[in-house]
Amino acid sequence: RSGAHYLIRQEPFTTMAISLQGGRFDVPDRLFFDIASSWKCCQTNSGDFKEMVPEMFCVPEVLLNTNKFPFGTLQDNRGQVDDVILPPWAKGSAHEFIRVNRLALESEYVSQHLHSWIDLIFGYKQRGREAVAAQNTFVHLSYEGNVDVDSITDPLEREATIAQIHNFGQTPSRLERKPHPSKVVPQAVVFKEGGMIDVDFSAINNLSALTPPLMIVGAAHRSYLRTVEWGVLKIGVDASSSDRCVGDITMVKNSIVAVGAGCKLLPPQCMKYVRFGGPTFGISLHVSVVTPRHRELDKTIAIHDNLHLDVVTCVSATSNGGFIVTGCKDSTVRVWRASKNIHSRHIHLQETLVGHESPITAIFVLSTYGLVVSGDAQGRVVVWDLKRLCFLRCLLRGNEGGDLGLRMNGVTALAGNENTGNILVLVNGEIIMYDVNGRVLARQGTGGVGSAGDNGSGGGHGSAYRTPSMKRSKSASNFPLATTLAGTHCPSWMTLGVVVVSGHVNGDVILWGMDWDAGEFLPLHYVPDKVHSVEITALTVLGKTYFSGGGIGGGANGGGGVGVGGGGVGGVPGAVGAAGGAVLGGLGVGSSLAEDCLLIGDKSGKISTCKVLRLDSLQHTDLAEIMRDDGGRKAGVGGARFRGTSAGALAA
Repeated sequence: RSGAHYLIRQEPFTTMAISLQGGRFDVPDRLFFDIASSWKCCQTNSGDFKEMVPEMFCVPEVLLNTNKFPFGTLQDNRGQVDDVILPPWAKGSAHEFIRVNRLALESEYVSQHLHSWIDLIFGYKQRGREAVAAQNTFVHLSYEGNVDVDSITDPLEREATIAQIHNFGQTPSRLERKPHPSKVVPQAVVFKEGGMIDVDFSAINNLSALTPPLMIVGAAHRSYLRTVEWGVLKIGVDASSSDRCVGDITMVKNSIVAVGAGCKLLPPQCMKYVRFGGPTFGISLHVSVVTPRHRELDKTIAIHDNLHLDVVTCVSATSNGGFIVTGCKDSTVRVWRASKNIHSRHIHLQETLVGHESPITAIFVLSTYGLVVSGDAQGRVVVWDLKRLCFLRCLLRGNEGGDLGLRMNGVTALAGNENTGNILVLVNGEIIMYDVNGRVLARQGTGGVGSAGDNGSGGGHGSAYRTPSMKRSKSASNFPLATTLAGTHCPSWMTLGVVVVSGHVNGDVILWGMDWDAGEFLPLHYVPDKVHSVEITALTVLGKTYFSGGGIGGGANGGGGVGVGGGGVGGVPGAVGAAGGAVLGGLGVGSSLAEDCLLIGDKSGKISTCKVLRLDSLQHTDLAEIMRDDGGRKAGVGGARFRGTSAGALAA
């Protein structure tokens, strides 16, 4: 019943609510139309025991009447029931209400009091005298074991009992008969008398999964990356060509695996890569990691010609490698189902997607949400439904005008957040972030290209490099032209954390956070070790599960380059964080929130690995520098709303 009440604005719950009321909507005054009224009713009406549904912490659309259902008019001339009336602190935004509501749910206060709720729902206060004292009693039919429907012989009584159970729900099984202990959130940094600071190494490991992406574990208000490994490109490079550009990069068994331009690593294990762009209008599959079965790098495993009517310009794949998506110079996008047996590999055409008018320049697959995002040379960005294989929406119209009001130079890169469904677009030097429904969340110009602050499209203005004074600037000329980008799995409720990493034409790599209140990107940090001096062409953010060490300098193949490991399971992470995965429909694995590794490749073929600084590797003076403000005292998810790290701090 709570679901049909709170989710009445979205199907299939609209139909369920109508069915519950005999084919019509309930009386308007009894519908969910005002947060304040619902809160007051739950506090004062003993007959109102509706539970808060998970969607109230992650789906803003449940508060918006986007389908324009005719819910009716309230009494006393209070107007039509439409969007839900929000409290003042939500600033009239359903997205802000959901974000702050989720932030409160994940807060330290809730963690400290969560055991009280467990006692009421699953514990010793569910039944008996403790339940009466806590005013936690419900109709007897709702309790487990109190009624045996199969033993009721009267059909009317049986039907009425079932209807009452369906209407008012059932209490869950009681799991505990004694008070549940309170949750203890460990603190990585302990402040002692006399200003001394101590690090609890066990707490660092426990806090890893709670730390926002690319932020320091135990000091989540700070970000600082150190280059720990570097080398040169060796795979997927044409010996007769001078082009050494890195096309894709990941980590397999603690070794960097990078491939050249016109190549794409094939998930989930990334033991193979796809080469495209040849005159045969197709793709070919090659070995990227030596295994007992395939002992030769770059060995051709399969060739698929004539997949399009022109040259294939880009390739992407789902996180499990089950679908491959190709973009073509003739402006078409094709979806292929990949299959293999012991003798051969096959791909089968599922659909040809038509919606562009110029060559496809970038494709990204948002596997968790079943979306394909494609961009073309005119700047148009289209979202496709991977399940139904159909057009979903157009994010940017490119040279047709409309969305940006400026001429496009084409989509350079696409990325996304598998946790939230947010889509990242790099077009004409401008970084734009959309939510899964196409709403602009923020945008930032680079290389002199104006951002939303210049063209009036909403979003946010830019910022200068992070300095101790943390000054902001609307001018996009403060940043070199962005050439590629990568997204993280940072949940939208986290006020801290890196949401996007951008690579630039001069070799700079900048980590961007998000000011959700202002709707703008904020530069948190840029990689201080100047390993790259030319255009960045590939970026990948990985979690702890995919990187556990690695030395500096030469790899397994020697010669100063990064070696290729033999076998093992690695590849691109496709999981979402435990804190947001279960509610948001993700895979529910906690590794992505421990993202602490950044892989970088540039136009000259140089590749490098950057790792987030660890507190247990610091001297006392450097540790005091990191923890000098109040934000550092809240290790983990909390902390200051926005803090940055200056480029000169904590020099290696």
